[in-house]
Amino acid sequence: MEGSFADSTNQLSNTWTLARNACWRQMVTWSFKEGSPSIIFGDECLTATKRTKVMKAFHENLQVSETSMLIGAPSQGNAMDCIIMSRPVLTS
Repeated sequence: MEGSFADSTNQLSNTWTLARNACWRQMVTWSFKEGSPSIIFGDECLTATKRTKVMKAFHENLQVSETSMLIGAPSQGNAMDCIIMSRPVLTS
């Protein structure tokens, strides 16, 4: 978008749009029970009383998902095969 359409005057809408997009990327769902919000992602369910643990839980969830993706990659274990097949470098 360019010109006058590049900037939005509705900051609240932009904040919620960014929040919805972030929830979708992180695979996070929100739920409200009796007016109390909770965040659910992975195996974690965090309520308002556990709000200090949210960032730690996000970090741990990201670590687990990235590690499992890396371990599941088809190229895992090929580096040592390449090192074994390479010719040794002679230093003088």
